[in-house]
Amino acid sequence: MKPYIEALKAETVRRRIEDGARRARERKEVLVVQWEPLETQIQRWWDNLPPTMQQRRFQIVEIAAHCHGRYRDKPALREVAAALRALCWKDVRNWTNAGRNSRFWEPNQLSG
Repeated sequence: MKPYIEALKAETVRRRIEDGARRARERKEVLVVQWEPLETQIQRWWDNLPPTMQQRRFQIVEIAAHCHGRYRDKPALREVAAALRALCWKDVRNWTNAGRNSRFWEPNQLSG
């Protein structure tokens, strides 16, 4: 019985080492992925939208949902807002009671 238990212990140690090495490789692969600036991510998202979707206004959380942050899964909303301003988007407020002062973002070509 002792040789069987020793073989199980050795197999367990071997699998832990293999799993650790596999996780380390996966972490390296994740770190190799290059982060793109938010302006690039937003422009690519906008270019891939159908023309009917490009006719509407978007809230910032809708736009941020399609972007990846540099250090986290999602970027900070203030960084998304700065990127939108850099792309010449403008923010529009709905000051009605029904709109509850909501802020929407639209490219300059939609206004006017």
